[in-house]
Amino acid sequence: MSARYKLTKSPEGILTAKEAWLDELEKPEKVEREREKEIQEYTRRLAELSARRLAEIAALKAQARRLGEHAMRLQEAQEEVERQAKEASRVIEEQFVSLAQQWRMETGFHSSPSAKFLHPAYLEIIGMGKSVIPFLLGEVKKLSGNWFLALRAITRQDPVAPEDAESVRTMAEAWLRWGKNNGYEV
Repeated sequence: MSARYKLTKSPEGILTAKEAWLDELEKPEKVEREREKEIQEYTRRLAELSARRLAEIAALKAQARRLGEHAMRLQEAQEEVERQAKEASRVIEEQFVSLAQQWRMETGFHSSPSAKFLHPAYLEIIGMGKSVIPFLLGEVKKLSGNWFLALRAITRQDPVAPEDAESVRTMAEAWLRWGKNNGYEV
């Protein structure tokens, strides 16, 4: 059996002859060492990637926490605005009810439209503006008083057809439809 030789270069650059069968003996070790190096490199890259992902997750958690805190502050602010709006609505309603009672008591016996509709309480209700529309529509729904002039003065609209102006019920229905179409719940 003739020996086969292989020329190899050493790290120092010296050419040497080596029998091929020695290479075959060393090959599994080389493959195993190379595989270990690949595994170590893969593990290192995986560890780096995991560290980056953990850092990203930590940053996202911090951002989520900040967003959650911001959302809570916004919700608290919204609740405060709603509370203030309810309080303002309650005050307006109390003022409206007081003026409406005064108007009814002081003009209930008058038959003159000018005495009724030029009464200071009625004019003050008109002066309260759009904030009293829900309360006026509530009174219209109960058919408790003639609030049509106040509604026309405040809204600058008149949904009542001329032929329906003789019937309080049809006038009320027209105003209630107008209220519903304009977002007022009655």
